[in-house]
Amino acid sequence: MACQGSIRGPVFVEFDQDSKYVGVKNLSDKDQPMGCWELQIQVDDKQPIIYKFLPSFTLKAGETINISPSDNGADHNLPTNLVLWKSWDPANKLVATLLCSSGEEMAKTKVNKTIEADCDHPADLITHENHYTPGTAQLASP
Repeated sequence: MACQGSIRGPVFVEFDQDSKYVGVKNLSDKDQPMGCWELQIQVDDKQPIIYKFLPSFTLKAGETINISPSDNGADHNLPTNLVLWKSWDPANKLVATLLCSSGEEMAKTKVNKTIEADCDHPADLITHENHYTPGTAQLASP
């Protein structure tokens, strides 16, 4: 499995190791207003699953919300767990994109589940290109 991503600001998105949920994490020491932001989950080449955060939603400093498909077995328990009304099938390619209320891409993570044929012992190849240094990015407001 290979992962790569990008981030603009303090909010980071990533799939868990088994791609059973997407974690949206505030890496900052300040609360992040995310009202009307969208999380788009692209499964292979299918239409994206889109979740729009409520206008009043704020992701607390250092906190994570895990967003799971309906068939995951997770409990809907806000503000830490959100279960979507849709499910995503096992896929070779997953992309999670977080857009702020103006439509600007704030974070993106891609997962490709491919195994190289010439590997004797296939291992997960995980590289993250997500960087956030406090004070270098302006917090987006809703």
